[in-house]
Amino acid sequence: MLAERKAGNEVKRKWDWGSAAMSAMMLLMGMALGFTVIADLNERGEQSLGAHLFSVTWLAMAAALALFGQLILHEGGHLVCGLATGYRFVSFRVGSWMLQREHGKLRVRKFTLAGTGGQCLLAPPPLTDGKMPCVLYNLGGPLANLITALLCVLGMRFCRENWPLWVLLQLFAIVGIGMGLTNGIPLRGSVHNDGANALSLGKDPAALRSLWPSTRGTCRQRRPSAFTSK
Repeated sequence: MLAERKAGNEVKRKWDWGSAAMSAMMLLMGMALGFTVIADLNERGEQSLGAHLFSVTWLAMAAALALFGQLILHEGGHLVCGLATGYRFVSFRVGSWMLQREHGKLRVRKFTLAGTGGQCLLAPPPLTDGKMPCVLYNLGGPLANLITALLCVLGMRFCRENWPLWVLLQLFAIVGIGMGLTNGIPLRGSVHNDGANALSLGKDPAALRSLWPSTRGTCRQRRPSAFTSK
């Protein structure tokens, strides 16, 4: 009994460390967004009241668009990589709106899951020699965020004179890097992130084989990603 309690405490501490690391990375992303918005506003210098109000409003809108846009891209990355490796579409949710396959038809539903901002659920393909593709599916979201961030950084070089577009690309890049790293670096917490899922399933065929029947029944192979406000 004592040994089991000790083992349970060790697991709990590991999960707490992972959750704390995810929270710290999301906090850093938020701080980077905040400092960037302030710097962008200061860069505008002295402005008329109307121009100042436009700058503040656009910065707030751009930050919201970056967060919402990268969330959609993240889940879209899972969707594309999952379909490309043989998975079948089950549902795609952003916020409380969910597109779900039901009896062969696509329907729109309202559904919320505490702690998540979105989720892509796909049914896995049949096992082949006790294996099924899991790495690309799990890493599709972080890859989509990082690739988008890189494209935004490159695009910023060509639109420096267009301040609204430059700011939007800048904030998209910051959020993309933050979400990509938070979800891509393997971290195990109360909710394992995408990188941890890909690593553990890729290294443990027994876990993969035991997971497959339950995921076929519930169609919930991938846990929510680490961006939990995902």
